[in-house]
Amino acid sequence: MAEITIQDLGSLGELLAAIATIATLVYLSVQIRQSAQATTGSTAQLLMQLEISTFALIAQHASVYDRGLKSIDELNSEEQIVFEQLVSAVLSLMVSGFFQYKTGLMPSYDEYLSEWKEVYLNAPGFQSVWEKIRHTYPVDFGECLDTAGKPALR
Repeated sequence: MAEITIQDLGSLGELLAAIATIATLVYLSVQIRQSAQATTGSTAQLLMQLEISTFALIAQHASVYDRGLKSIDELNSEEQIVFEQLVSAVLSLMVSGFFQYKTGLMPSYDEYLSEWKEVYLNAPGFQSVWEKIRHTYPVDFGECLDTAGKPALR
C-alpha cells in the first residue's frame, strides 16, 4: 500500500479548499438572488402603498381635483393650493415609479406611465401645475414625461 506524504495531504487540502470556495460562491449567488427578489417585492409593495395613499388623498378632495384637472382657473385660491398639493402627490408617486424603473426594480415604466398620461398628464389643470413646479423635479423625469412615457434609460 502506498504511503500518503505531506505533499499528498497538501494537495488534498488544496482540493478541499477549492471545493469549499465553489460551494461558498454558489451559496452567495443564491443569497444574492433571493435578496434581489425580496427587494423587488418590497419595492412593489411600497409603490402600491404609496399609490393607495395618493388615491385616498385624491378621494378626500375629489371635487377639487376633478375641477382642477379641467381648469385650475375654476378653483378659488384655497382650492388651488389643495389641487397643487394633490398634483404634487401624484407626481411624487410617478417619480418614485420612475426611479424604481431606472434602478431596475420595475420592468416597464411605459405601461405604468401610459395610464397616468391618459388620465392626468394631458389634463389642462395638471399641465398648468406641472409647468409651475417641474423645476423641482429631476430633469430626466421631466424629459420622460415630455416624451409621452418613452424614457431613454439604461
